[in-house]
Amino acid sequence: MLKKERELKIKRMRYKYEADFKPSKTIPVNDKIAYTGCFTNTGFGVTNIDGEIINHDIDYPFETGLKGIERGMVYQRMISSGINNGKIIIATIFSDQFEIIQVDPEIKRVFANDWTFLPFVTNMHGRFSVKPSKSRKGIMDICSDEENIAILYHADAYNMFPDADEEADKIQFYDWDGNRFAWCDLPVHVQACTKDDKYVYALSRTDERNTIYKLEIRK
Repeated sequence: MLKKERELKIKRMRYKYEADFKPSKTIPVNDKIAYTGCFTNTGFGVTNIDGEIINHDIDYPFETGLKGIERGMVYQRMISSGINNGKIIIATIFSDQFEIIQVDPEIKRVFANDWTFLPFVTNMHGRFSVKPSKSRKGIMDICSDEENIAILYHADAYNMFPDADEEADKIQFYDWDGNRFAWCDLPVHVQACTKDDKYVYALSRTDERNTIYKLEIRK
């Protein structure tokens, strides 16, 4: 707890938001900032710490069939970082697709998995959107630190479990080169996770109560 107000150093930063650069989620990566959201020519955005856009040419690792920022509106993505290792993981919601990107010192794709399904996209009079009832759950949440990545996952379709929309029943562990080194079926269904170097802390909201489960990471 802060004892004095002056102990907290606050710096106001410009949030980059333009016609072809519309971030929705952001995460620091060393002296850069990585974003998911809607971008005209790329699958994610990067700026320096002052909000200046850093150009790159890494697009979505799959064919979207859409153009411009509409891709990010339909294929929404989650993001987590390796803290100080200069890398991020980006995963597509309603799918089992994810990729690992090195952001610092240079921007390049390290790994893209062999995904098996993407969101079910509908076209209603030229307006594209994901239809959850015809999509599979896929990756439900991701968390990471400098050492490795944890992914909460459920392979079944949403319409098979209408009362358990946000629950994952599996967890998978990857290193930052994309190598899976552990996985298991969870004894309980969970919705969210965070981690440190030894444990994953997973949140379950079953039976009208919140419970946090502590899962040990073993390689």
